[in-house]
Amino acid sequence: MLNFKVDWTGGALVPDVDIYACSDSTVANFGTACFEDGGAGATASKPQATGDHQYPAGTHWFVAEIFDSTSGVSPNYFVTINAKAVTTLSTSANPTTAVVGDTLNDSATLGGGTGVLSGTITFRLFTPSQATCAGTPAYTQTVNVTGAGTYTTSPGFKSTAAGTWRWRATYSGDAKNQGRSTTCSAEPVTVS
Repeated sequence: MLNFKVDWTGGALVPDVDIYACSDSTVANFGTACFEDGGAGATASKPQATGDHQYPAGTHWFVAEIFDSTSGVSPNYFVTINAKAVTTLSTSANPTTAVVGDTLNDSATLGGGTGVLSGTITFRLFTPSQATCAGTPAYTQTVNVTGAGTYTTSPGFKSTAAGTWRWRATYSGDAKNQGRSTTCSAEPVTVS
């Protein structure tokens, strides 16, 4: 299944949003060529400003139909959606505990998505004084992605101070797949 979200920022009007997956890019036969909210011929709408929608596997052109649910203004707005497949990114610091002078490394396992994943994964290591992972990292390394799998830093970074160091990893995404980032608190490394 392909999951995506539509956020409406169209001002004062109250939007009623229906998402369609269409079998042709011109949407010439909108009434029969498009799947509404997951099923062909569905008539129930999903009025919501923000929502998650799911569609069966296949090649589709995604369109959002938006109209003012307060005034019932017509014609509706039709917005083409650039939908991308959902990826997963899990990480593991190596080591998780160390002493000053030890070398710190990180690994990230990338999965999900569709096709052969490409793009990059960027690893960033923040010092104990950067508790929110803000500012320039102590160490940055970017690796090229050549498919799903595990990617690691090398040669890593020799720790220079005691305290909690933090790794963050960011997958860039590609033309068909969503980017993904880990949080600042996901990979603490305790250095003594």
